[in-house]
Amino acid sequence: MTKEALSFLLVPDGSAARRVRRLVAEQGARSGVVVGSWPELVEWTRRSYLVPAPNDDWQPVYSAALAAVKDAFWAESLKVAPIETAGAVERALVDLVSATDPAGGFQAPNFAGLATRPRRHLADLLRLAQALGGRLPPELESILALLVADARDALHTLCVEFVEGVPALSRWQAALIEKLNRDAGEGSPELVLAGILKSVLADASQPTQGALGVLQSQLYRATTGKVPLDDSVQWLGVRDFLQEAEVAAGMVQRLLAEDSKLKPADVGLLLPDEFEYAVAVEDA
Repeated sequence: MTKEALSFLLVPDGSAARRVRRLVAEQGARSGVVVGSWPELVEWTRRSYLVPAPNDDWQPVYSAALAAVKDAFWAESLKVAPIETAGAVERALVDLVSATDPAGGFQAPNFAGLATRPRRHLADLLRLAQALGGRLPPELESILALLVADARDALHTLCVEFVEGVPALSRWQAALIEKLNRDAGEGSPELVLAGILKSVLADASQPTQGALGVLQSQLYRATTGKVPLDDSVQWLGVRDFLQEAEVAAGMVQRLLAEDSKLKPADVGLLLPDEFEYAVAVEDA
């Protein structure tokens, strides 16, 4: 018996999900459609394929392995900010493992061509992987378990529709989507659903122009070319956080004065997670 496939529309974040859901709802009542980000896709897949959640003992295992790797690049930082350092190193470990072939097992890449500093960092991450004795962060353990799950045991399959690059997928994530679409067989999202997803994410898939676009797309890439500075990115030196808030308020006022279509709610500010900034901005 052919199992019904759910149509899962993959979006990068909650804001995009809300926009897609609204447009889908405007098309009329329908069932079998889910809109969500990557963590939601993993959770839906895990429940559909009846795959249990990873063991909850990861943190003590990871903390012990992190401390066991002597003279690692994170050793001093771990003493000063253990929680923040552990989180950053775990993210780096996930990125490293996610770049390998999930079907071939984790094998150490060749770092001979790298400079000394990044080569040492990657070597330390490999030592961490060895200290973990085969254990992986929960998000990777979930993907690995789902990749080997049998579609015949699933309550239903999922056909995933996504826009290339939005969100950017790791090798492991792409492998899981390929498996899900393969399990779903001939089923595919309706053309209208695919069109809605592409219309909402079209702007996000196009790089921003100018210096800001270069920062967004090439910040951590090796490049020899130079891009001229423009007003899409600016750095301003100020006295303190109070003056920062005053300058930001002035910039917002200028934006509103130059464009009559803009409303204050159209302007966003990114603030440090510190109490004084919230007070200063509210005053300004």
